[in-house]
Amino acid sequence: MKKSFAAFSLVEVTLALGIISVSLLSLIGLLPAGLGALRESMDQTVHAQIVQRIAAGVSTSEFASLTGQTLTFDQEGQLLAGTTDASARYTAKIEESKPSLPGLSADADIAQMQDHLKRIRIGITRSNVPNAQIVWYAIQVAAR
Repeated sequence: MKKSFAAFSLVEVTLALGIISVSLLSLIGLLPAGLGALRESMDQTVHAQIVQRIAAGVSTSEFASLTGQTLTFDQEGQLLAGTTDASARYTAKIEESKPSLPGLSADADIAQMQDHLKRIRIGITRSNVPNAQIVWYAIQVAAR
């Protein structure tokens, strides 16, 4: 009596390996896009933390001391003491501009309001990337 063995043929094994290799290559091809999206979302989260930290500081300080400051932050959005710190990842530049409110179009209204309301522009860039793009945010702060 002859015994029969159940086995895969060479053609079946080759097709299975081809299908697996194509699917793995497509997954590996998606990896750079996923990592880029992860890096961008991390940057946006840290930018939000930096803007919140600056907004909290601006609301408790005098208006005259706001403009022209450049602050450095680490990868978690924590303020660093000096601008030459090796762990500096982000640089934030603070500028002052005219406040804007809906319904105010006359320069006289805006000029009268400038003593009590300031618009602060915050430009954030990555410190360790040459020619990095500056992302600008704007907040308006009322005097205490």
